[in-house]
Amino acid sequence: MRTLILGLLAALVLGGGAAFAQTGAWGGLSGGYPGAAVHFGVEDVGVENLDARVNLGYAYAGADGFALGLDGLYGLNLDTGDLAADIYVGAGVGTVLGEAFAVKALAGGEYRLADLDLSQVGLFLEVGPSYGFDLNDDDLDDDDNEIYDGGFGFDARLGVNYHFSF
Repeated sequence: MRTLILGLLAALVLGGGAAFAQTGAWGGLSGGYPGAAVHFGVEDVGVENLDARVNLGYAYAGADGFALGLDGLYGLNLDTGDLAADIYVGAGVGTVLGEAFAVKALAGGEYRLADLDLSQVGLFLEVGPSYGFDLNDDDLDDDDNEIYDGGFGFDARLGVNYHFSF
C-alpha cells in the first residue's frame, strides 16, 4: 500500500512538472459509481492527445472510504458532426486507502458549453469495466456476509470540468 501511494504521488509530481510545458489543464467534480471525486488533469503529457488526471474522492459503493486514483486519457480524433464533443478512451488505477485496489478501462465524451458562452466548461460522461482487489477481509455486514471481495465490476461517472491555460 505504501508503495502504491508513493507511486501515485510520484506520478502527480512528475505530471505536475510536465504541466509547465503544456498548454492546458482542467479541474472538476464528478459523481457516479462507485463514488464522487474532485480531479485535476493536464493535457498532452509527453504525447499529443494523451492526458493525465488525478482523482481524489470518496468511494461509497463496494469498498467505501477515501479514494485516490490516476488515469491516462487518450483523445480520439473522431468527427462528431455538429456536436461539439471530445471522445476519449483511457485506463487507470485507484485505491480506497486500506480497503481495495482497482484497475479500469474507460470510454467517455465531453461536451463543451460554447453555445452558452461557457467554452471553458464541459460536461462529461464516462463508463468502463474495472477489476478490484480486496486488500483486507474484514468488510462484513451485520450478518457476517462479506460486503466487498473484489472482482469484475464497472465504473460510471457524470461530471463537470473547467478548462484553463497556463
